[in-house]
Amino acid sequence: MKKILVPVAEGGLDAATLGLAKEFAGAGAQLHVVTVLPYSNLSHPQLTHFVGTESKAFMDVAEEIMAAAVKQLNEAGVTNLTSAILKGDPASVIIDAADSEKCDLILIHTHGMGVVKRFTVGSVTNTIVHHASTPVLVVK
Repeated sequence: MKKILVPVAEGGLDAATLGLAKEFAGAGAQLHVVTVLPYSNLSHPQLTHFVGTESKAFMDVAEEIMAAAVKQLNEAGVTNLTSAILKGDPASVIIDAADSEKCDLILIHTHGMGVVKRFTVGSVTNTIVHHASTPVLVVK
């Protein structure tokens, strides 16, 4: 495998995903680390109105998430990586990024939602597994 897409969210990489990312990188793979802002215009009108949050706040959070993930990987000895902050529907954007970057694998972890919550709110990981043309390795 030459290129692996590693999506990250708040909380960064869990230990198991970090370990696998390190192994793949150690075997010569380049990691493409992404985080996704869920709104294409960096804000959601209702949220902005409700709590006074501005677009910059969303980007600041995304930059913090990315910086923490890159730091985790660097501290684990991984330096062969690129990173990007993307915008839009997380599952769709991750699938599109894997295709456009010509990734050989999507390495993603699940947050361990129960059956009821997954059914009612959906799951980015579940959507990716069922719709990506790129192979997906899910870490639980």
